[in-house]
Amino acid sequence: MRLLPRRRVTHELSFEVGAPLSRVFAAYSDVGNHLGKHSFLRRIITHRDWYEDDTRHVDFTAVERIPVAGVPVTSRTHARQRIHPAEFFYETDTRSAPGVVTHQKVVFLDLGDGRTGVTEHLTFEANSLLIGFAVTMGVAAHKETQAALKKALENGEL
Repeated sequence: MRLLPRRRVTHELSFEVGAPLSRVFAAYSDVGNHLGKHSFLRRIITHRDWYEDDTRHVDFTAVERIPVAGVPVTSRTHARQRIHPAEFFYETDTRSAPGVVTHQKVVFLDLGDGRTGVTEHLTFEANSLLIGFAVTMGVAAHKETQAALKKALENGEL
């Protein structure tokens, strides 16, 4: 059996939220707040939640309904999140079938005047046939989630 070569693609998303740093960080780093903010995401199943030193670790599965060629396909994305509250960033590594891996690092910066800068660094890894789809759908989903969280924070819902 011949394996297809794997490719990596990185993408960066940056935006500003009109809310204080501590509130923005708390809202974004709580994956439960992402439910209802992203059209694919249907459910979050937390398997383990613990602290090591000052870092919170969360193992979870995200159940998603992803449109593939117009047909909704249920996908289970397995993830480990590492939240670093003292440094205002978190990282999430995910894997889903068929062999798609994503590394996400989200960094928060106090811009003053009750504004927060958010930069999301995304790295997608998949075989050469799937990488384009993984990047396109992944970036779109992350943009949608970010916009919904930003709106909820600025409207006082979160």
